[in-house]
This record gives sequence, structure tokens and C-alpha cells, in this order.
Amino acid sequence: MRPFVLFLSASLIATAAWAGADFGARNPAPIAPMSGMILYRDARYGFTIAYPPHWAVNAAFRRDIGPVIHGVSFTVSAEVTQGTNLASDTKLSVEHVDGRCHAGRFLDSPTDEHDVTDGAHGYSMASTQDAGAGNRYEETVYAFAHGGTCFGIRYFIHYGAIQNYDPGTVKAFDHDALTAAFDRMRRSLSFNR
Repeated sequence: MRPFVLFLSASLIATAAWAGADFGARNPAPIAPMSGMILYRDARYGFTIAYPPHWAVNAAFRRDIGPVIHGVSFTVSAEVTQGTNLASDTKLSVEHVDGRCHAGRFLDSPTDEHDVTDGAHGYSMASTQDAGAGNRYEETVYAFAHGGTCFGIRYFIHYGAIQNYDPGTVKAFDHDALTAAFDRMRRSLSFNR
């Protein structure tokens, strides 16, 4: 299945600009053209989600660690990782499974699974962290049910331990700005059926 992509703006925007933009809550009004975001439409599940320009879309995303889970992923662009310790496989993904719906289903060893409310929408939320060979991995999943399907929005953040780099060669990525960008993407998700 090929994604339908609608370009809302041809202008490039800096990381800080899209991280600070207001893209609304779930089921928002249409995203404003000046936001510079691109709208992805999933024909099979009937949802749309906005993502920053130059991020790589994989409509055949498959998570193979633990149980196989399918979905679509949006991987950060080189503009976001350049000169920082952020790894190029950092992404947000929208995944789906059948059956009971809670965030723990999307993670191998979830911690602190609980319910959260963001605006008018409630989620089951869980996270996990891992480290190895100088790498750090953070995953947070926001799960919710829609139309008999359990959806999980996964924030996957991979970065190198900053102390492992020679001083002055890279800077620490802006964790707050990246998380804010992922939050805005999650809040832009809406269903047309």
C-alpha cells in the first residue's frame, strides 16, 4: 500500500520551529499550511498524522524485537541528528495489534504502565529504557483503542552516551525539543472513520 502524502508547505523549517509549533489535539482542525508539516494518510486504518519535512516514512514498518508488530514509522531527518549524539534510527511509529489494548503489549519490559489524559484523549502509557556499548535506548508507548484495533504510538529515541565522544566533536541533542515534536505528531493523529 502506497501512502498518500499531501505537501502543506514547500519551505524548510528549523528543528526549533517545528518543535515549537502548535499542531492541536487529537481530531484537530486541519493543520495550517504555515506549519510546514506533511500530512500522511493511512488508507487501511483511516488515520492521518502530520510529520516534519524530510523525515523518512516507512509504510511497511515492522518491529521484530519481541512479538512482531506492524505499522508506519517516521524517522528523523539528518537535519535533526547532524552534529549531535542522536542516532539516525530515532523515530515515531504508529503501530497496531488486535485484542486487549494497553501500552504494555507494545514493549518487552514495560515500566510504570498507567493511564494518562492529554487534552480530550486518554491513553495507556508505558516506557522502557536500555543501554549497551555506549548506546542509550528510550521507548515510550501511548496506546488507545479505535474501531476494534489497539493502536500504539511509539517514541523510539536512540543516542550515544555524550561522554564517549571527544570533547567538542558533537553536542547533546535537545531531548525536550524532540519529545515535544513527537508529542505534536501524536496530537495531530486523527481518524476519518
